[in-house]
Amino acid sequence: MAMDISDNDFLERMARSDALSYHVGTTCGLCHNMILGAEVSREMIEETVYEDVASKWATETKRQLAEKQVFQAVAEGEEGWS
Repeated sequence: MAMDISDNDFLERMARSDALSYHVGTTCGLCHNMILGAEVSREMIEETVYEDVASKWATETKRQLAEKQVFQAVAEGEEGWS
């Protein structure tokens, strides 16, 4: 059974999700993505963005992820990233 959560609850949960990361996010893609998602959530809470939240969160997280150097390095074939 699917559980519906409010947009505000979604942002609050996502804002805390970086507490689950095991690494600092500079060498681990999964942790980096969790930390980035939490940062985007906190920014949205500060800006009081509560309309179409999940879509806006996903779009902004994806945009910022594409800009991050760690993933540009992986895309360019540098080794040593986990």
